[in-house]
Amino acid sequence: MSVLPKVEAQAFTGLCAQGQTLPLYLVCDPPEGETVFQTKIASVRSGLTVRELGLELLGTLLADRLDLYCPAPAAVHVADPVREEIESRHRFECRDPWGFGSIWVRGTVPFWPEVDVRELPPEECSRLLALDLLLSNGDRTPANPNVCWNGSRLMVFDFEHSLELPRIAFERRFERHLDSLEPLYASHLACE
Repeated sequence: MSVLPKVEAQAFTGLCAQGQTLPLYLVCDPPEGETVFQTKIASVRSGLTVRELGLELLGTLLADRLDLYCPAPAAVHVADPVREEIESRHRFECRDPWGFGSIWVRGTVPFWPEVDVRELPPEECSRLLALDLLLSNGDRTPANPNVCWNGSRLMVFDFEHSLELPRIAFERRFERHLDSLEPLYASHLACE
C-alpha cells in the first residue's frame, strides 16, 4: 500500500450487524469498479473522532508492513445525499464527510470456532503480537479478538482503540491475552 486511495460513496446499504463503532456498508466507486466498503465515520452515535479513524489507518498500514493480511483501506468521501440518508435512518450526527473504509471481504461470516493455536503459523502469530505491542492495542481480547481465520491465514482489523491504555494497564491486559491464547477464538471465519 503506497497511497491511500480515495473513493466516493454512492449509496448506503445498511449497518454492520456487529461492532460497537457501527460500521456502515457503503457502495463506492473505486477505479476498478463498484465495490462495497465497510466504512467507519466520525459521528456522535458511533463515538468515533478523526483520531480513531487515523488509528485505523495507522494500524492497517503497519499490519500490511508486517505482512499481516488486512482488508484494503481507502478514504471514503460520504457526500451530502448519502450522509442525509444515513442521518434520516439512523441519526448518526456525522462530524465529517470523510470516513475510513476497507473493502468488505465477502464470505466472512460471524463465527466463533475454537482454533488450536498450535495449528496457526507461528510467524503470523508473532507478527500479530508484535503489531499489538507496537500499537498498544488493548482491543484484541479472547472474547473479541478482531481476527478472521480462513484455515491458513489470519486477517486482522479494528485498530481504533490503539494507543488508548496507559502502558501499565495495557501490559496487564496483554498478559491476560497471552495467558488465554489456547484455545484462540476467531471472531469470524473467513472463506475465500
